[in-house]
Amino acid sequence: MALRLRQGALACLFATATLGCGGPVPQDKLDYIGHWEGGGATLDIAADGGLSYRLIKGSSETEYQGPILEFRPDAIVIGIPVVNSTITVQQPPTLEDGEWSMVTDDVRIFRTP
Repeated sequence: MALRLRQGALACLFATATLGCGGPVPQDKLDYIGHWEGGGATLDIAADGGLSYRLIKGSSETEYQGPILEFRPDAIVIGIPVVNSTITVQQPPTLEDGEWSMVTDDVRIFRTP
């Protein structure tokens, strides 16, 4: 009986992970797509909604990789519905003097061509 419960729980988690993942980046968030870096941070956002993020501050290192679940006004949420992480966005992508920048987790990052 315990084995069946575990299998059922795993099947439920698998279904949530595969069906509950994000999708392509929404039309109103296309400015986020690209490779960004600066100040010890590297952020890659793909058009299909995949995200890879690495931030080094002093001796601390944070790393996320997975699908984008949602864009909030002040954050990007990645992962699956049950297990997710948040990247804080203090300033969304902004074009100034021909250069794109945004501020995530208190670090200004720039989009590279």
